[in-house]
Amino acid sequence: MKPAAGSRRKHGQRLTQETKVPLEERLRQFAGHSLVVEHGRLFCKAFKFAPPNKAQSIKIHLKSPSHVQKLDVFKKRVLKDERLTESLVEWASRNPDVVGTTQLSEEQLLFRDQVVEVFMASGTPLERAPFFRTLLERSRITVGDVSNLKMFIPRVEENEKERLMKEICSQWVSSQFDGTTRLGEAINLVNRWCTVNFELRQRLTLFQTTLKHAVNSQQLSSLIATHLLRKMQIPVEYHVGFSRDSASTNGAAVRKLAQVLSYSENMLCYCHTLCHFGEHFEFSVLDDFMKSWISLVYSHFGAKRVWSDLLGGACKGFSTVRWYSKAEIVMEIGLNWPLLEKAIKTFEEREYGDSLTRQMRHTTAENSYSIAIYDSNFYNMSQVL
Repeated sequence: MKPAAGSRRKHGQRLTQETKVPLEERLRQFAGHSLVVEHGRLFCKAFKFAPPNKAQSIKIHLKSPSHVQKLDVFKKRVLKDERLTESLVEWASRNPDVVGTTQLSEEQLLFRDQVVEVFMASGTPLERAPFFRTLLERSRITVGDVSNLKMFIPRVEENEKERLMKEICSQWVSSQFDGTTRLGEAINLVNRWCTVNFELRQRLTLFQTTLKHAVNSQQLSSLIATHLLRKMQIPVEYHVGFSRDSASTNGAAVRKLAQVLSYSENMLCYCHTLCHFGEHFEFSVLDDFMKSWISLVYSHFGAKRVWSDLLGGACKGFSTVRWYSKAEIVMEIGLNWPLLEKAIKTFEEREYGDSLTRQMRHTTAENSYSIAIYDSNFYNMSQVL
C-alpha cells in the first residue's frame, strides 16, 4: 500500500517542523525548569533531554512526573554545589600556600574537589588518576596532575567528618572494635546506629596501626575513649554498647571503658565465642585429619590445585591470624564430602605428601564406618539446605 501523498519524509526528519521562536524566548517563557541552549538546541539539564522547539511539546515534558521529580533533585544538587563552591573559594583564599600560585576558577575548584571525593570514597588511589584523565576532562574542565589533586585530601576528610558528626548526632550508638597485639596490624572501630526511619547505618570511624599506638588494654581503652568522647563527641548516655571478640585484650579494655561509658553493654562476638567453646570438645579424628590436610594442601601447590579443580573454583584459604579460617576449611570439606576420596586418591597417584597422604588415608580407613554415616547424613542435609 502506497503512503498518502505528502506524508513521505527522509530518514531522521521530523513529521512536524519546529517553530521559529528564538530559543532565548523559550528560556524566558519556561524559566526555572533547567532549560539551557546547547549546540543550537534546547536542552533540559535535569532530565538530560532535548525537547523540540514547540510550546506544546515543552509543556508536556515539563509537566511529566518524571521531570518534576528529577527537577527537584537537580535543584538540590545545584544548591549544594553553590554552597560547596563558596566554601572552596573561601578555603583557597585562606590557604594560598596549599593551593599554590595557580589561579583556579570556581569550576575547577569544584570539579577537582568532587573528583578527589569520589576517588577516596571508592578506595581508588589518586595515583591512578592519570588513567582517567582523558575521560574526566571530557567535561572541558582540566583535572591537573596527582599533586594538584592531593591538596584536596585534608579538606575532603574534614568534610566527611562533619557529615558523619551530623549523621550521628542525637543517635543511640554502639561501637564494634577489634584490637590487636601484633605490630603492623590495625585497630579499627565501627559505629552503628538506627535512624528514625529504622534504617541501620554503620561507619568506620577509627583505623590506627599498632606501629603508632600501643596495644595493651589500658592504652587501647584510652584510645577508644578519646576517639568516642573527644573526636566523635558522643554523649556518654547515647553510647549504648560495645561489640568485640573474646580476645583477652579487648575484654580488659571494655571493662576499663565501662567506668567512663557506664551506659554501654558488653557484647561478645557469637562466632568467636562459639569457636572457643568448641575448642573444649575433643574431636581427635578430625584434629588428626585436619593437621595432615592443612600441612599438605596449604603448603604444596600441586595438592592445592587438585582440590581447587575438584571444587570448580578457589578453595578456602588458611591463615594463622584469621581464627575462623580452619572452621571455613572444615565446612568446605563437609559440604563437598564426596570429592574428598577423589582428592586423596589423586594425591596418592601423583605421590603428593608421602607420609601426610598416608596419614589421611589411614585416618579415613580406620573410621570408615563413622565416616559413612556422617557422609550420608551431612550430605543429605547439605542438599536440603
